[in-house]
Amino acid sequence: MLGTAFVKGMQGDGKYRKTDATLKHFAVHSGPEGIRHSFNSVVSEKDLRETYLWAFKYCIDNAEPAAVMGAYNRLNGEPCCGSKTLLQDILCDEWGFDGYIVSDCGAVCDFHTHHRVTEDAAESAALAVNNGCIMNCGAEYAYLIAAIARGLVSEETITKAVEKLFEARYRLGMFDDDCEYNDIPLDVIECKEHMETNLKMAQESVVLLKNDGILPLKGTEHIAVIGPNADDVSVLLGNYNGTPSRYSTILKGIQDKASGHITYAKGCDISNSNSPHIPFEEAIIAARNADVVILCMGLNTLLEGEAGDAYNADYSGDKRDLELPPCQMRLYDAVIAQGKPTVFFNVTGSCTNLSRQDKECNAVLQVFYSGAMGGEAVADILFGNVSPSGRLPVTFYESIDDLPPFEDYSMENRTYKFFKGKPVYEFGYGLTYSNITENWIDDKTVEIENKGYIDTAYSVLRYEYIPHKNLCGFKKIFLKAG
Repeated sequence: MLGTAFVKGMQGDGKYRKTDATLKHFAVHSGPEGIRHSFNSVVSEKDLRETYLWAFKYCIDNAEPAAVMGAYNRLNGEPCCGSKTLLQDILCDEWGFDGYIVSDCGAVCDFHTHHRVTEDAAESAALAVNNGCIMNCGAEYAYLIAAIARGLVSEETITKAVEKLFEARYRLGMFDDDCEYNDIPLDVIECKEHMETNLKMAQESVVLLKNDGILPLKGTEHIAVIGPNADDVSVLLGNYNGTPSRYSTILKGIQDKASGHITYAKGCDISNSNSPHIPFEEAIIAARNADVVILCMGLNTLLEGEAGDAYNADYSGDKRDLELPPCQMRLYDAVIAQGKPTVFFNVTGSCTNLSRQDKECNAVLQVFYSGAMGGEAVADILFGNVSPSGRLPVTFYESIDDLPPFEDYSMENRTYKFFKGKPVYEFGYGLTYSNITENWIDDKTVEIENKGYIDTAYSVLRYEYIPHKNLCGFKKIFLKAG
């Protein structure tokens, strides 16, 4: 549903398309990051249809995306960007997809260099084009002339591919003078409306995981803001991001909104596990003298990200485990030992083990990579200007030992649908500052009441058991207090 809305927004509904939205990575991407260029995902037909392909089909049926990008890996022996099963039999013939298919960067080269299903670039290019992958991010399609000469692909097939790609360019208005998107002025960039949307999205993305009543903060005279993610711009943006000219880090947001005194101490770097000793004196003193401590910890895209982007080279961007870096946990221990009321902000793009924070902190909030206005959004929630309303989009497990090996792509014991253990926080979990009750009248009708004293947005989630728990629908509403 979210992907469908995203595609519709990207492509627009005018005479021309604003952009060509591309669904990726098709499919069962990608295996462990370090071996994604050679990995073979082995998946049952049941798991393939019910889990890995379902979202693609829903989006194609409801949003008509312009393109689909193949994955690096093989699926049941076939490289995804040259898979007859995926691209021809399922995507085009069964689903009726009429857009174009593009490779991931270097994926066609992988056919002969890593997957070893072809002998050379000409064979790889022919395999991809013959199965519908007509746009290549790479150099292999320069060998299509040789492939024609060797009888590996027909000139007619290539002509049809070129025609389809030119049709896409015409739909984008690239050859016409009346395309409305050619004259978008520069002053819309970071305009007031966009910044307001950015702020609202950030506010609604924060997930309140625990609150013993400490939040929202009221009348606090002295706040200590501690941690490596408190004043770091990089944790606002994630990766594959633009570059805003204005930022609000968590520290700046708190400084701008707070009425009392603010003390800041970074405490430690995001990860410096090679350092034998890290002095925490400044952070300890700040915590000791504060009425409330705001601990801002977590990860950034150097610790979790695509292979090549992250510096945990041994794991090629995959996380080693679900723990926060050791230096942060040593800082955490030192601050918690001061015995002050503590609010913990976990700033990450994925789940981490928050079992200790759930037991030891007064409040715990999950803050994802929230954009340029993320700090202001967090401060609005901290001080009660906005009630938190986010829900977890993933399960927060306690340990990777609770999960199957990542090379195993069966769904056994994976995700909220099939996990047999007890998570720290389950998928869909999230609190507000108010008291919301749900009364389901039938499968499609529910009465929602805000019995508290704070206005709040609220996400209504509808689950069905068929036979496993499945989120079948959701809607975000706004409820006035009382």
